[in-house]
Amino acid sequence: MDKLDIILEKLSSIDNRINSIDDKLEAMEKKNQAEHKEIHRKLDTMISATAKNTEDITELKAL
Repeated sequence: MDKLDIILEKLSSIDNRINSIDDKLEAMEKKNQAEHKEIHRKLDTMISATAKNTEDITELKAL
């Protein structure tokens, strides 16, 4: 192998590692987006429950 072949082989190896890292980052981003949606869903549930509890307390005070 001449120097050019060695350089091309090393560049190919680097490219493969970069692609692997890109794939991992993409997977992490998708996971984070899913977790973000789940957190917002839980937060919305908590806000709704708090609002309902506040209404219930207001009604009880009115009795």
